[in-house]
Amino acid sequence: SSPLTLESIYVNITIILIFFVLIFILICFLIFFYVSSDAPKFPSVSVSPSAEIVEGSSVTLTCSSDANPAANYTWFKEDEDSPTASGQIFNINNTSPEHSGHYICIAQNTRGRHNSTVHLTVLEGKLHPHCFTGHMTL
Repeated sequence: SSPLTLESIYVNITIILIFFVLIFILICFLIFFYVSSDAPKFPSVSVSPSAEIVEGSSVTLTCSSDANPAANYTWFKEDEDSPTASGQIFNINNTSPEHSGHYICIAQNTRGRHNSTVHLTVLEGKLHPHCFTGHMTL
């Protein structure tokens, strides 16, 4: 075997230092990623045009939450096991009184989940045109 020279010792120390620097950089990256990631905040839910509508009309439920990484959204109707919809925006067209109830938006990412609830009321009966003309036709 060849004798250890000062140059070979320096090369070995340099390789070891580079290895430890790379490990340190990897650890710093992992810590930064972990610290900068957040579970979704409690979602904000909005209803447009209103949470009380007349049957036959359309309504849009919107859910948003601050999260890193971004949240995935799932909608459930209270007392139903299967999801009603997925995504931030949930449109219900041609509503009927059966659509009335509590809707739960779940915002979820790899760091956790939170939910918020909104109540929707669909009133029976359609609005008649004479209600807006100021007179009634017989």
